[in-house]
Amino acid sequence: MEKGKCTHRIVYNLFFVDAQIGGNSYAVLFDTGANISFIKASVLDKLDKTFVKHLAAGGSSGNRRDFAMWRIDCIEIAGYIVSKPTIGELPDSSIDFVAEQLNTQFDGILGWDVISKFCWAFDGQHLTVFDTKEEQTSRNLSSDSCPIIQARLQGSDCLLAFDSGHTESILSPAALALVGECSTTVDTAVGFDGAAENDAYLARNVRLQIGAASIDFDEIAISKDAIPGLPDKLFGLLGADLLQGKIWTLDCPAGCFMLY
Repeated sequence: MEKGKCTHRIVYNLFFVDAQIGGNSYAVLFDTGANISFIKASVLDKLDKTFVKHLAAGGSSGNRRDFAMWRIDCIEIAGYIVSKPTIGELPDSSIDFVAEQLNTQFDGILGWDVISKFCWAFDGQHLTVFDTKEEQTSRNLSSDSCPIIQARLQGSDCLLAFDSGHTESILSPAALALVGECSTTVDTAVGFDGAAENDAYLARNVRLQIGAASIDFDEIAISKDAIPGLPDKLFGLLGADLLQGKIWTLDCPAGCFMLY
């Protein structure tokens, strides 16, 4: 296959891409909200690896778990090779739990540690990987443990995290002052750490602007409590619904995110 052409499929707006690991192809979730990449235990058992450390981390439901971290030879995405990455080990049951909710099959998570090395461009049909797209000049993307996008929410400047592994966007309590009257609802978060239900507000007719693009949410949940893992300065977590029906470019080296 031509270098840069990334085999993928889309399920509920989530992107699953093919990764070459240990000479075999595996489907992994394109997850900008995961600061490290993970592979299921049954795949990791087949690989040459070196133990690095144990790490405690949490997922969408806010539960924390301990993971073993391993160094493997390489991960190859669309012909680009990331040498000697450190990846986490997830129990097969954790991957299979999420796969069952989505009615699909996959083997791991491609996290921000790998995604952030490249530019990713989706033209509505094809997903392409670059070192960077030099024509990108507008810097609206910064990086912490995940991408942070400069945007406008209801006309006000704000910062929001982008988690492409989360099916739906959710705003933080800081956004309440911008959206006006809300009703109440229950938001269900499903992740590799299990599922959790949380009381939330429901805002209607909310406009988000990223560069020249406008996204109108008929409804969007606002968490009553701090979103697990989200710094207080951020106004929410943009999920994979942001990408629905859109052409987009996530140019990590250039610090640019564009929707068309």
